[in-house]
Amino acid sequence: MRKHGIILIMPMALFAGGKARAQDSCTWCHGDADRMKESGYPQFAFTLDQVRKETKMPATCTDCHLGNPHDKTKEGSHQGLISLYVIKSNLQAVRRGDLK
Repeated sequence: MRKHGIILIMPMALFAGGKARAQDSCTWCHGDADRMKESGYPQFAFTLDQVRKETKMPATCTDCHLGNPHDKTKEGSHQGLISLYVIKSNLQAVRRGDLK
């Protein structure tokens, strides 16, 4: 009986914070296509729904990429962020900051 309670609670706990998590600085900034275009990185615009559909995970951005979801400045929110690489069509790995 106790094991069933844990199984039922875990899925609810994963989805309970979805609305609050959607307001972090990751989705606040990257969810705004105009803001990302103005910053020179239109390819990094996304919505939380897109991320969840593509990854099939209820995780937050910072669960995987780290960073600071409470800071709305580029420098502060990206502090501690795991470096991202983009794989170009020629299979060359390029750091996000070096992408042209």
